[in-house]
Amino acid sequence: LAMEALASHGGTGRLWAALVQLRQPDGDVAQLDALQRALYAVPKSGEVWCEGARFHLNPCVPLFDLESAALHLEFATRFTPQYGDSFIEALRLELLIGWIVPIAAPFLEEIERRIVEGYQRSQISWEEVSELICNYSLEA
Repeated sequence: LAMEALASHGGTGRLWAALVQLRQPDGDVAQLDALQRALYAVPKSGEVWCEGARFHLNPCVPLFDLESAALHLEFATRFTPQYGDSFIEALRLELLIGWIVPIAAPFLEEIERRIVEGYQRSQISWEEVSELICNYSLEA
């Protein structure tokens, strides 16, 4: 449906942002592909840049990166300052950086140490480890 709308209104950032959101259940690669196409089609859409920030704020994607999220949010608020979602995501980023990361860092380091030890003993792939962690966090 989003693709049909984009065929008629390809310069509409909100439609491209919707496509990026709709591709999330299709997996990281599909969503990243939609995001890259959207940024190419409407590079000054704050809505699309905000979706990029959301993508990078997701800890269950390989490209989870708080610095990339911050950069995307900078563009989002510059290009479309009236779009409130960007400010909500910026608040979420600040909470992650200021509160969650410092509190969780020692816990995460211990988990990482245990995972590495378990990986070295059991020959499980890093992809399987990542999938297990993300599936667990989604269930919690």
